[in-house]
Amino acid sequence: RHANEALMLALHALSAELELRDQRLAASVCMNVDLTAQLALSADALQAHTLALHDKDGLVVSHHQSLHTAERAIEALESQKEDLKRSLRQAQQSEIMERARESKGLP
Repeated sequence: RHANEALMLALHALSAELELRDQRLAASVCMNVDLTAQLALSADALQAHTLALHDKDGLVVSHHQSLHTAERAIEALESQKEDLKRSLRQAQQSEIMERARESKGLP
């Protein structure tokens, strides 16, 4: 009889320990699910930030290309300006020479 009671007590103790372990396991599973959800949210946020960075990189490249194009246009305009200055000087010199010939009576 004492052996039966001792066995029953041992079974109750084992049952209580198993129930406690089940509760701990369930809590661990819940925490794991929460951490997995947080990780998924973090991954989504990281992906969104990565896409935003790619967009910004694209804008930087586009602005850089636009700036380069504008610099080339400025260089072309400056070259045209120099050409126009030379043409103007030549026209002025031709005008001066023509007036000098006319004042001397030359054709």
